[in-house]
Amino acid sequence: QLDGELASEKEEILAAARESKAAYDAIVPELREVLKLLKAERQTQGLSLTEMESRSGLAKSKLSHLENDREPNPTLSTLRRYATALGKKLSVRLTDQTTTA
Repeated sequence: QLDGELASEKEEILAAARESKAAYDAIVPELREVLKLLKAERQTQGLSLTEMESRSGLAKSKLSHLENDREPNPTLSTLRRYATALGKKLSVRLTDQTTTA
C-alpha cells in the first residue's frame, strides 16, 4: 500500500513539475527580449558591466549571466534594479489573452 501511495505522490509531483516547466518555457521568449533590450540600452549608453555593478548593486557575474544565459530566470526585483541603473523604469502589463479559433 505504501508503494502505491508513493507512486501516486511521485506522479503528482512530476505532473506539477511538467506544468511549471511548460509555464516557464512559455515566458522565456519574452524574458529574453526584455534582457536583450536592457543589454542594448546598456551598450547604447556606453556602460560597462563594472559600471552597471556599481550603479545596480548586482554582481558583474550576475549581470553577465542575465545578459548571456540561454535560460534566464531573474526576479522582477533584479530586472527593476537593472533598468533603474540605466535610468529606465521597468513596466509590467496585464492584458487579455488572445484566442485563436
